[in-house]
Amino acid sequence: KVTGQVDSKTRAKIRQLSCGAGGSTSDTAKSTKTTTGKEKTTKTTTSSKGGSGGGSSSGGVVSVPVINPIPATTTTSGIPIVSQFIVDPLHTYTDQLATSSYSFAPSTMNYPGASSVKPFTGIDPYMLNIKGSSTIYKFGGTPRTYDFSGDVPFVNPVTKVPDPATMQAFDARTASSVTLSGINITNEGIPGRIEKKYGYTMIKYNAGDGPTAGTARTQLNGFAIPPRSHVKWEFAVSFGANDSENNWFLTPPKKSPVLFWQTKTRAIGNPSMALIVDTDPNDPNDSLKISFNMRQGTSTGIINAGNIGGIKRNTINYITVETFLDEREIVDGGLGLTRVWVNGKLIVDRFGPNLGSVAHNPILPSNDFSYNWSPGVYLYMEGLPYAHSRASFWKTARMFVYPSSLTALPSTAKVLGASTDTPQCIQLVQNLHRGMESSQVTLLQNFLHEQGFLEVPATGFYGDKTVSAVNNYQTSNSIKQTGMVYELTRDSIAKQSCQN
Repeated sequence: KVTGQVDSKTRAKIRQLSCGAGGSTSDTAKSTKTTTGKEKTTKTTTSSKGGSGGGSSSGGVVSVPVINPIPATTTTSGIPIVSQFIVDPLHTYTDQLATSSYSFAPSTMNYPGASSVKPFTGIDPYMLNIKGSSTIYKFGGTPRTYDFSGDVPFVNPVTKVPDPATMQAFDARTASSVTLSGINITNEGIPGRIEKKYGYTMIKYNAGDGPTAGTARTQLNGFAIPPRSHVKWEFAVSFGANDSENNWFLTPPKKSPVLFWQTKTRAIGNPSMALIVDTDPNDPNDSLKISFNMRQGTSTGIINAGNIGGIKRNTINYITVETFLDEREIVDGGLGLTRVWVNGKLIVDRFGPNLGSVAHNPILPSNDFSYNWSPGVYLYMEGLPYAHSRASFWKTARMFVYPSSLTALPSTAKVLGASTDTPQCIQLVQNLHRGMESSQVTLLQNFLHEQGFLEVPATGFYGDKTVSAVNNYQTSNSIKQTGMVYELTRDSIAKQSCQN
């Protein structure tokens, strides 16, 4: 009888056809939990070894799975994580190791929310060391956590306020550009542009969108970052998703690069640090290339500091940007250091400024040198309207500020607007010895000259007079004479110059 339903007689007929006329069956019920926490039962029907006649050559095993086209789990915050459309190789950040002759200087400020293992939480009063001056940055009385990862709601469930500073995108609901801040930011985000999708934070420019801040862009902007501090960002990001809407379209190399992360101040036009993705010229039909660009110190130009190709679309890439943020040139006592890893490979290891120090924007106040960080999608070379959608999916997007080993700002800190040409704190980030010639040697010689151990002015070359001056300094500080500046001597110089 035709009923359209699978009743007991129909099930028996299915077993007879699949297991053989004489085959007996055993039903094993498996109880699993769905994403809602409710249990569902899956029956797996298997033939017994004693079955005869008509059985399949594979033993007659028939699996009847519960149909679930989108495999999902839920995080503690209730946001679903779905990996069907995005490949995740599951790298770990501990894989990202490389030797270097440089080490990171300690942060010049102590922040209660600083941690090397937990994302930074900014807490009032938030005192920034901006160009040598102590400047208060206000959060409005509520702590802000610097974490925009996929499993983190936009509105902090503890503080009940949003952790992002602003969201910028073209809003399809109003057919206009919007900038959301404060109570206007909800967990909904800006639907279709900045939202939680597939368990990731999706940031997307949609084909045909109008301008946002004058260009084709969508950005999620964080609060101020602390200059002259040891800061690290961890990202796990996919360019596109293998679904019907967000597959990353390949354009000719250099035609449509996308800036997907930056640090920027209003006083300077271009970002001080930027991550950019573009089609890989060595594999233009299948791969992408990630570049790291910088605009540093007094320079008005942009430099390319590192690149890596062979990046796959719709696949999570693990990126670490670790820095000592500093706008000063090396010869002026700057301690800037930038190291960037992509999928475990070191692509940037650069000593020098990584923030700007000279205002290039005549419209805005020249003393506005607070920097923020922004993951996003910014098509800076494209006109409008742009024909292709660009979506980035962020599994991880978080910032860490390392706790300081110093007790306070150096006593030589300048007031706002004063010159900062004189080094305030000598942090020698590499070992020094006879025969070397570098800006680090110059810093050492300036210190020794000021302390009365070196009679001649600094030359930058580590010769006999520098060896003698180092020996005398070591003797006066109860350090074994070697004439070389290694860890004990470097630490002694740092303590004297940074905390006196």
